[in-house]
Amino acid sequence: MQTGNSKWIIARRVAAFIAALSLLVLAASSMITLLIGGEGSTELALRLLAAAVFLPILLFLFAWAIGRAPGKPADNSSQAAGDDPTEEEVPRIRTVVLDIGGVLVGFDFREFISGKGNDEEMTERMIEATVHSPWWKEYDRGNMSDDEIMDKFCEDAPEIADDIRRTFADIDGLLTRREETIPWIRALKAAGYQVLLLSNYSQRALDGCPGANDFLDEVDGGILSFRDHVIKPDHEIYELLMKRYDLVPEETVFVDDTPANIDAARELGWYGIVWENRQQVEDDLHALGVNW
Repeated sequence: MQTGNSKWIIARRVAAFIAALSLLVLAASSMITLLIGGEGSTELALRLLAAAVFLPILLFLFAWAIGRAPGKPADNSSQAAGDDPTEEEVPRIRTVVLDIGGVLVGFDFREFISGKGNDEEMTERMIEATVHSPWWKEYDRGNMSDDEIMDKFCEDAPEIADDIRRTFADIDGLLTRREETIPWIRALKAAGYQVLLLSNYSQRALDGCPGANDFLDEVDGGILSFRDHVIKPDHEIYELLMKRYDLVPEETVFVDDTPANIDAARELGWYGIVWENRQQVEDDLHALGVNW
C-alpha cells in the first residue's frame, strides 16, 4: 500500500520525466520550425517556446496537488505510534529511553530463587508470593521499606515465610551485569543521542546489586521509580520523564522487555521496542534511523 509520501515522490518523478521530455520535444520543434521557415513560422516557434516554459510549471502543480491529497501525512508526528515507518518516513529520533531489568542488566528471578537451594516447586511458590505479588509494585513505587515488604510477603504465604526470608536476605545476584551495556550507552551518546533510564526499580535493587549498576554514571539521567513514587505502565511516569527532560514524543524511542510498558509509551506518541534479544533491538533501532 502506498503512503502519501510515496505518492508524492512518484508524482514528482513522473512530472520531472514528462517535463524533461516535453522540453526536448518543444525545443526541437521550435528550431525545426524556424529552420523550415514559411508563413507564420516565427509565431509558431514562439508559441512552442512558450509551451516549453509553461508546461513543466503545470506538471509541477499537478504533482504538488497529488502530494497534498487526503491521506498524505504532513509529518512523522501523525504516524500511528508504534507503527513501523516506511523507507520515506524514518523518524528523527533524538532520545533513546532504556529499561534496566531485562535490558541493561540480566534479571532472572527464577534462576536467582532456585540458586538459593529451593527446588522447582518451592521456586514457583516463592515467585507467586514475591515477584508476582501486588506488593512488589508498591516496593518499586518506593512506598514500602525492606521490612514492610518482607512482612507482607510472609503474611500472604506464612507456610513458606522462613524460606522467603532466607532467600531474600541477600539479593546480590538477582540483577546481573551485562558486559555490552556500558559500551552500548557510550556508543549511542557518541552518535549524538540522549540516553535516559525509565525503570521500575527499588532502593534495594540499587543498593543490593552493586556490581550490576555500574552503568548509572554513563547515562544522561532518567527515572528510577522508587525516587518519584511512580511506576510503569502508569502514564504519570512517562509524562514526568517528558516534562523533566523536555522530550518530544515522536523523537523518543523506548526499549523495555514488558509489552504493557511499551504499549503505554506508544499511547503517548513514543516509538516503542519490546526487548527480545540484543540483535533484534539493534535491528529495530536501525530501522528507526538510530545508528551508532
